[in-house]
Amino acid sequence: VYFKRELTSENIKNVYPISFAIPKEKIVHTVNPKPLNILAPLIPGKNWSYIYKNEQDYYQSYQNSIFALTYKKVGWDSLRHYEILMNGCIPLFLNIDKCPKKILTNLPKKLFFDIFNQYSWILNRFFPTNIYKMKFLSIEKFFLYFLSLFNKKHSATSFISKHSEIIEIKEQMINYTKKNLTTENVAKNIISYSLKHYI
Repeated sequence: VYFKRELTSENIKNVYPISFAIPKEKIVHTVNPKPLNILAPLIPGKNWSYIYKNEQDYYQSYQNSIFALTYKKVGWDSLRHYEILMNGCIPLFLNIDKCPKKILTNLPKKLFFDIFNQYSWILNRFFPTNIYKMKFLSIEKFFLYFLSLFNKKHSATSFISKHSEIIEIKEQMINYTKKNLTTENVAKNIISYSLKHYI
């Protein structure tokens, strides 16, 4: 029996999908009801936005944000997706509908797709229009985003007041993470698949 993380073929005998996972003690107990940012400041692929000197500050940036941008880089699976989720942040996952069936099998891909469809306008409002194609920002546009936070119309508090479902979605995400994305859950799946072959 084999387990492969980036499993692109659907019908290979005795080969099963596996994903990254996180220790349950890393998952926040409750979501932050008063985040500071609409979109997390870390931009995947932009090294200058990786400003955090320790793990807790990095996690805090997601805890203080409503949404975070993520997408496929070298491969579909990335700890970044799980770090966003375990800190009570909502992923805006670019092109999740193109992810092969046997990859990211533990993640709620359909839900991610629905969330992206419903809230992708945020990327146009708070980031440049071409974010979907660029997948990153110039440093100048990055700072323009932060300047916009001083405008009350663009605050996270006012956003949540207009979109009351956001806290519920955050709680749904964190509950899903606790139930499905832990290292314990992945270990149980490995044992379950293995028992089918050896017992």
